[in-house]
Amino acid sequence: MVIFLPVPDFLINFQVCFKIMGKRWAEYKPAVNKTILVLIAGLVWVAVGTAMSRLAILWWQSYTGSFLILFVILGLILGIVKGYYIFSRIVRKNIDRISRMDKTGFVLAFIPWKTYLLIAGMVILGVTLRHSLLPRQYLAIIYMGIGLAMILSGFQYFWRLVRGNLNVH
Repeated sequence: MVIFLPVPDFLINFQVCFKIMGKRWAEYKPAVNKTILVLIAGLVWVAVGTAMSRLAILWWQSYTGSFLILFVILGLILGIVKGYYIFSRIVRKNIDRISRMDKTGFVLAFIPWKTYLLIAGMVILGVTLRHSLLPRQYLAIIYMGIGLAMILSGFQYFWRLVRGNLNVH
C-alpha cells in the first residue's frame, strides 16, 4: 500500500525560489574576457610565489648557521627545476584551457574548479609544516623552491599576453 503525503507549501515555494535564484545568478555571473582571466592567473601565481619566497627569506634572515648559502642555492635550484618541469606544463595546459573558452568566462575560472580543492590541500599542508618541528631553515628551502617556481611560471602568463596569441574572439 502506497501512501501519498501532501507536499507542504513552503517546500514548493523553496524549490521555486531556487529555480528563480538559479536563473538570476546566471544573469549576474561575473564574466570577464579571456585576456583578463590569463592576467588574473598570472597575478595570482606571482603574488602567491612572492609571499612564499618572502617567508623563506625572513626565515633565513633569522638563521645564524654556516649552511645558509647552501640552503639558498638548494632553494633556487628547486625553484628553477620545479618551475621548468612541473609548473610550466600546468601553465600551458591552463592557458590552452582558457583559450578554448568562449569569449568570456567566469571570473574565478582562471584555474579549473578541481584545482581549488588541490589548493586547499596545499594550504593545509603548508600550515601543518609551519607548525611542525621542522627547522625553519629547511622549510625555507621548500618555500623558496615553490615560491620561485610560481613566480617564474606566473610570468609565462604575462609573456603569453604580450605575444598576443591567446585567440580572443
